Order: sequence, then C-alpha cells, then structure tokens
Amino acid sequence: MESRREFGNRGEEIAAEYLVRKGMKVLARQARTHFGEIDLVCDLQGEVVFVEVKTRAGDEYGYPEESITRQKWRHMVSCAEAYIIERSWEGRSYRIDVVSISMKPGEEPSIVHFPAVDGPYGR
Repeated sequence: MESRREFGNRGEEIAAEYLVRKGMKVLARQARTHFGEIDLVCDLQGEVVFVEVKTRAGDEYGYPEESITRQKWRHMVSCAEAYIIERSWEGRSYRIDVVSISMKPGEEPSIVHFPAVDGPYGR
C-alpha cells in the first residue's frame, strides 16, 4: 500500500509533468525554507511560480483545492517570500499557483490548474 507521502510525491510528479507541458521550467521540488516546504518552484518566462499541489484519491471530502485554509494560505505566502529573499530575488516577479489532482482508482488523474491565485484571503 502506498504511503501518504508516496501518494503526495506522485501527485507532485504529475503536476510537474503537466506544468512542463504548459511551458514552465521546474527549478526545485520540495524546496525548503525556514517557514516550511514549497511543493514546486517553477519559472515561466522569467516569472517565479510557486506551486502548491493538492492531491486526493477521491472527492468524498471535497475537491483537493478546498483543503487550503487561511492558515495554509499564509504559510504558502510566507514560504514564497522567504524563498525570494533567501535567493536575493527581490526584484523578480512571482506568483502562487495551485494544482489540484484527483486520482480515482482505475481512472486517469484529473488535473485542474489555478494560476496566479491571490488566495481566498489575499496576499
């Protein structure tokens, strides 16, 4: 049986492949900052794109993206800002995307990309 971490890693791999097909370059996976982890850090034509990947095995608990709480959003913003500062990229444009993946047994993964999310609670 696949562990929760392995399942999440598989979702991140699917998201990375999807984003590369959309023209992004993956700069880092599971990037650590002193605030925590960023699932994917990408580049799209010079813009830094921080990607939160939410993966679920079904929809009985709602859509994957619905699990982003106010606390999780603040965490995502803090991680992105720390990553920018730690690399002296203060002048670079950046955004936060969310990729939602539903992986129901026996079906192809369903991928929904939410680009440039301003968050349910603002930046």
